[in-house]
Amino acid sequence: MNRKFRNGIRLGLFAGAFAVVFATLAIPTRAQDDMNVIDRSKVPATAKTIGAFVPSGWIIEEQTIGYPKEGDKFVVLKLIEDRPLTESRNRAMVVLQVNDKNELRSVGVAGKLLQCPGCGGAFYGMMEAPADIKADNGTIIVTQDGGSRWTWNETYRFRLEPSSGKFVLIGFDYAVNDRLTGQVDTESTNYITGDRVTTHGKGKTDKTTKAQVKPAKTYLDDVDHEKFADDAGKRLGVN
Repeated sequence: MNRKFRNGIRLGLFAGAFAVVFATLAIPTRAQDDMNVIDRSKVPATAKTIGAFVPSGWIIEEQTIGYPKEGDKFVVLKLIEDRPLTESRNRAMVVLQVNDKNELRSVGVAGKLLQCPGCGGAFYGMMEAPADIKADNGTIIVTQDGGSRWTWNETYRFRLEPSSGKFVLIGFDYAVNDRLTGQVDTESTNYITGDRVTTHGKGKTDKTTKAQVKPAKTYLDDVDHEKFADDAGKRLGVN
């Protein structure tokens, strides 16, 4: 599904399209690659306070604490540009590791992983599109969605790699749902085992296929969610 669909351009497919268009005009819907991306050089490697890891021009939108089974706890900062709500704003994510002395160290800065508040398309209307972050047993899980007639959902899972001290992608799920026909196309990739499960169908008529892939190792810092979604959409045949 290309970016025009993902940003909810085809609003005319909805009943009551005028109301949806009016609502959507209130929120900028530029493609995320046209927006400001956090400058990683402005995020220090270490610091004594959480606020020190927030560059000028950004604020903390949400803060999540993760407690792995072993090792140091970590803090996930969801940042957003410090701009008026009427302007286009981007998001970013900074992951900090906290040792037993409460010393803070940056272990990940993602500038293109989280969708912007206005990038959810007509599905969210005047509401800000989500970029939900959870931390569970040492795993960071990012979930976000949007669309119009065609809705999309993507989930990323990251785990700390001891050898590099960075969070590496271990799983990616992508789904597209045609709300008019009920057609659902999904793809789930396990980046540890290389297993990829693809499903097409409408409930009882689902067709599932399994394949082995050799995904390249990808760190949290390098994930571009629009590229991941576009590539998955091409594999699913929904672009």
